[in-house]
Amino acid sequence: MKVMSVKNVENFLKTVNECSGDVYLETEEGDSLNLKSKLTQYVMLSKVFGGDADLGALVIKASKEDTIKIAEYLTRE
Repeated sequence: MKVMSVKNVENFLKTVNECSGDVYLETEEGDSLNLKSKLTQYVMLSKVFGGDADLGALVIKASKEDTIKIAEYLTRE
């Protein structure tokens, strides 16, 4: 699933933490980062609060059920 923007990163990460399985962010370089990892969440938050709010198009990989949960959150955001 491609995500073009996340308006509220903190609530987005709360939704990710509520997912039953792992949720991965695929970087432009082809790396897969587990968004349930506190280190990855810290890096994401520091990028936003450090002034680089343009995260570009995020590619999220998760189970079907978790993808639906994330998509539902993003449509409410």
